[in-house]
Amino acid sequence: MNLTREVFDGEIRNGELILESSTIDIEKRLSRYDDVKVRIVIEKREYPKTNPQLGYLFGVVLKLISDHTGDDIESLYRNVFLPQFAPTIIKKWKGKEIESRKRLSQMTSEEAGEFITRIMVEGAELGIIFPAPDKNYLFADEPEIIQ
Repeated sequence: MNLTREVFDGEIRNGELILESSTIDIEKRLSRYDDVKVRIVIEKREYPKTNPQLGYLFGVVLKLISDHTGDDIESLYRNVFLPQFAPTIIKKWKGKEIESRKRLSQMTSEEAGEFITRIMVEGAELGIIFPAPDKNYLFADEPEIIQ
């Protein structure tokens, strides 16, 4: 059988790689494949932005700023905060690099959290006090829920 891709989840704790699968499980999975050269890549696991993050951003943060300024929530998001605070992405087009901003649909949970925080700082400068988000709003389905 030809190898295309195998993914093994784990974590680095105190400088040590700890895989969720046992060595026996990994060897069993890999034994199915023909001999081939491979590349091992370790990268930080990223989670998509969460629905609670979106709810907090649009239902609380932007709503309170909208109530304070009189600006429309969608306009604040698209025309004020997205251009200022969304993570930058670089795309190549016809040999040129074009800089643009990520939309929420492209953001990770961490990026969305930073985006929301930066908007809250702007709101705080206007004197707006924001209620704390739900303690689990950063998490997708996989991480442990904070008790």
